[in-house]
Amino acid sequence: MNFSFSTQTGWLIAMVFATGLMLFLSSCGCCGRGSSHAQAAPCRCCFEERALQGVRRTYPVNILAGKGRVVLLLHEVNGQSPGTLWLAKELGDAGCKVYVPRFFGGYGSNHGVIYTLKLLGSPDWNLFSATDSGAIRGEVNALTEAIAKENPGRKITVIGNCMTGSLPLELLQNESVDTAIVCQPALPFLTCTNARKTSYGLPREVVDRSLKILADNPHKRLIHFNYLGDTVGIIERSQYLAGRTHPGKAAARHELYIGVGPATGGYYGSPGAKALPAGAQPLYTEKVKNTLTSRAHSTITGAAGKDLEIYRQRLFEVLGLKRAG
Repeated sequence: MNFSFSTQTGWLIAMVFATGLMLFLSSCGCCGRGSSHAQAAPCRCCFEERALQGVRRTYPVNILAGKGRVVLLLHEVNGQSPGTLWLAKELGDAGCKVYVPRFFGGYGSNHGVIYTLKLLGSPDWNLFSATDSGAIRGEVNALTEAIAKENPGRKITVIGNCMTGSLPLELLQNESVDTAIVCQPALPFLTCTNARKTSYGLPREVVDRSLKILADNPHKRLIHFNYLGDTVGIIERSQYLAGRTHPGKAAARHELYIGVGPATGGYYGSPGAKALPAGAQPLYTEKVKNTLTSRAHSTITGAAGKDLEIYRQRLFEVLGLKRAG
């Protein structure tokens, strides 16, 4: 079969793009065989599972029915992973009522590269848009409102990770949400310009509105978790928001916890190292830079080695929760 030059060129561009994307994702701690997430999920019997209505469809949601803080936990690009579900169980054991919607994949899935390639054609996700990450924004807002109706008078903590990392920032505008936790926000992919490096995949006016609400409402909180050398959920995004809130009325309500590697002799403070965001507290971790051999992307759901305990412990501390056991 003979292909025209333009067809051959198109295929070549597509192959180069796909190869580049897979290399980019292979450094992500929630993708591929190198995933740092736990390999097995907690028993499905630990959760109640039922459907909640979004805008255009219903989503299966795994729920732990505690009487304390209400938590909406959004999964990463690898799906409703074992790491996400174990975090949900630990929050439930601490008394939280936890909702874990499944946007794609199955219970305990862990297939980041496969799902990303499928999502390239999804109408719900704009993985490369600097101004609109897609219809998923409206879907998550609808789920938040459904959870609020089930829990009248109770405030909601929303936790986003990786490709859902930026969504809690917009949900801070929801009256029922008092705490937004942004973990290693990965969208938009491909940060080739300064504007994309500081983008959260949201319109600037949405970010502006959320930061104004944070500044004006003493009961709202914005919390960041990140690695300083993450190449997927890049630190420039945290730097940008911290520069908007510090100094200012929102500074005390915007907390940043950044994994910087070992306390001495590591990346942090070395020539060429990226700077901590304004007001950030360093977490001395084993990892700091995201490479093909060193996973430094996932934080509270799937950090590697001892780092997972470091991030989890800080999460529970800032939420005022006592870990079971």
